[in-house]
Amino acid sequence: MDFRPVVNAPSLMDARIFCVAPMGLRDQLVRLPFSARFVYDAAKNTLFLNCERFEVKTLETVKAVEEKVRSICEPLGQRVHAIVNYEGFVLDRDVEDAWAESVSGIVQCWYLNVTRFTTSAFLRAKLGDALVTRSVAPHVFETEQEARAHLDALKLAHPA
Repeated sequence: MDFRPVVNAPSLMDARIFCVAPMGLRDQLVRLPFSARFVYDAAKNTLFLNCERFEVKTLETVKAVEEKVRSICEPLGQRVHAIVNYEGFVLDRDVEDAWAESVSGIVQCWYLNVTRFTTSAFLRAKLGDALVTRSVAPHVFETEQEARAHLDALKLAHPA
């Protein structure tokens, strides 16, 4: 080298780099903690559910979402408005019906109004069809702004 390298406080490389097994980087980089996916805004009486890159592969996950929504809404003593982000959402076929039934129950029990959004046309159609067959309004929009605008219109039309 034509220069002397500067090395300040070197640290060990991640041992996973040298293993044959997958490093689990996807989980580390994109996984949002489960409880952080649910945010209630009391001033707007609105529950925000962030299902972005959320994977529902088991009945346990379906039940966990139901329980989390219940644990937020039940103590409020009132129904809430909701916005759900389904961007990059993954729903295994084995639990599609259970998920749709769960969503239907959540809507009936805890929500005044709900809108959903995802840029995936396939997922919008899939969710919309599953909700319609369960008599749930299939408000699934392409953008968050569209979903928020629709929810605001619903709030004006039907104040709590």
